[in-house]
Amino acid sequence: MKKGFTLMELLIVMVIVTIMVTIAVPKYKGAMERGRGVQAVASLGALSDNLNAIYVMNGNTYGKNDSELNNLPSRVMALGGNTNTNLFNYNFDIRSSSMVIIYAARQGLGDKSYTVSFLNQNGEVTHRFCMGYETYCNLLGASKVVTTPDGPGWEF
Repeated sequence: MKKGFTLMELLIVMVIVTIMVTIAVPKYKGAMERGRGVQAVASLGALSDNLNAIYVMNGNTYGKNDSELNNLPSRVMALGGNTNTNLFNYNFDIRSSSMVIIYAARQGLGDKSYTVSFLNQNGEVTHRFCMGYETYCNLLGASKVVTTPDGPGWEF
C-alpha cells in the first residue's frame, strides 16, 4: 500500500479551503469596517459632548458672533476626542448659532465610502445619520431610511 494523498483528495481539500476563504474574507472585512465605524461614532459622540458643553458655557449659543462660530471647531477639538486617525476626515458644518453638524467621512474606500454625522441643535444631539454605502451604514446600526440635511441616508 502506498502512502500519501491522491490528486483527487488534494483537489477536494483545495476546493473546500477556497470555499471557506470565499466566505470568511468578506465577513472579516465587514467586521473590521464595523469596528472602525463604531470608533468614529464614539469620536463624534465625544466631539458633540464638547460642542454642547461650549453651547451651555456660552449662554445657550454655539457662538455669539461670526468670530466665535469660526473658532468653534478648534475649540471643540481642543477639548478632546479620538480623531487621531487617517481613516476618517472630521468636519464641522456651522448652520447657525444653534445648529452644528459634525461629520466623520470614511476615506479610501472608493464607491464604498460613507459618512457618519451628528446633528447638534440647541445644546444636544438631535439626530445621528449615516450616508453613503448602505451595507456599512447598516453594519453600524443605521437602518431607518430618512432624508438627512445633506440628502438620503439612514438614521441610527
